[in-house]
Amino acid sequence: MLSRFRQVFSHRHVILPVIHVQNAPQAARNAKLAHELGCDGVFLINHGVSHQMLMKVHAHVALALPDFWIGINSLGRSPTGPMSDAWTDGLWV
Repeated sequence: MLSRFRQVFSHRHVILPVIHVQNAPQAARNAKLAHELGCDGVFLINHGVSHQMLMKVHAHVALALPDFWIGINSLGRSPTGPMSDAWTDGLWV
């Protein structure tokens, strides 16, 4: 895992746009655009959807871009609570 982290973030500055998730196709479209424009990865945030929907969208985007770094920011979830369902490259808390 550490080697992947260093591979993805090997340079001094990192660009990780935040995608405000509305639905899976919209999030995948925005993540693909970020990837095409040379971003290092993205964070998905759930302003308008539930945590469960965010995780489904994350899975959809991860399948569409398997080698792209994808983190989540799940609003309403405690950073000290269980996040066992949050398989992701990164967690913003």
